[in-house]
Amino acid sequence: MIYHLLKKASRNGTRLSDEKLQKDFARILGISQQSLCDLEKGRKIPSADRAARIAKKLHEPEDFWIKLALQNILKSQNFHYKVSLSEAKKKKAA
Repeated sequence: MIYHLLKKASRNGTRLSDEKLQKDFARILGISQQSLCDLEKGRKIPSADRAARIAKKLHEPEDFWIKLALQNILKSQNFHYKVSLSEAKKKKAA
């Protein structure tokens, strides 16, 4: 799931439209070229933190990318659940 979106962003959007190489796109995302390659090919699943950072770099909703990352983690471990997120209420400082 996440790898499909990264491939789409890198091939149809950000990377090719700007004629960026994978190395340049990885630098834009703040990850190594090897990490980007692994994510694009589905060999690795990003953590929620990394998914959030990628979302920010792509100017996309953070919760959507975190949800996909968590969904992929569950799927990779043969758990068939849908993940939904909602922002937690912040506790007031005493």
